[in-house]
Amino acid sequence: MSRRRPSGERSQPFDRRLHLWEVQHQAAKQKHMQARQEKEMQELDECTFQPSINARSEYYARRSRSCFVESLPERLYHEADKRASLRNKAKELMEADALCSYTFQPNINPSRGANRAPLHLRAEELRQRREQRVRSAQIAEERRSGSLFQPKISNRSERIVQKKRDMLYRCASQGQVDCLRQLGPVEERLYAEAHEKEQRRAALQDFHQELVQSFPSVDDTSRPICFLSVSAFVFATVLRRHSC
Repeated sequence: MSRRRPSGERSQPFDRRLHLWEVQHQAAKQKHMQARQEKEMQELDECTFQPSINARSEYYARRSRSCFVESLPERLYHEADKRASLRNKAKELMEADALCSYTFQPNINPSRGANRAPLHLRAEELRQRREQRVRSAQIAEERRSGSLFQPKISNRSERIVQKKRDMLYRCASQGQVDCLRQLGPVEERLYAEAHEKEQRRAALQDFHQELVQSFPSVDDTSRPICFLSVSAFVFATVLRRHSC
């Protein structure tokens, strides 16, 4: 379970809170180290083993370890901790070296939470916004449903439509395929009728095209001759009528 911070701590600037956290961390670390040292001293007091070596060996040992002031048991006891500390420092130096070799320097935007009210103070505002969005969606849905066209027909027209529908049902029950198409949805029926009209129009255009192509074509030289022939035939017919 997460521990909630006091409201006074949240209202402080981030730098001040960071300094406060650092001081608390150092105090806890110092307390932990002190408890550890006390525990080590207590364990050291309980150790009764004292290695005994001759004077010559002790001389060589002191000569090889002239820089160490503490005794051999204490040095052996704390040597592992010192080595671990040296390893950690070496690791930190290597990581810092690798970090310095990177040329990328990200620019982080300042936090917007410093000037923002806490969530529990904005709960009412968020609730009102949510209700406003729901209300706007309901109004838009009502307007959309109200704009749909729903035609109303008279009772006489409704009886005529029902009579025709009953007749189509009887025809469909007798196996007439054309009636089944009339009983389908109106949008499919209108689409089928438009498609049939388009096919009939295309067939009529093809027929006219074939009819035009079936007539012989007359060039510019033959056209005056045909005109004179027709004119002479008409003139002779008129003279024959007058002579009679």
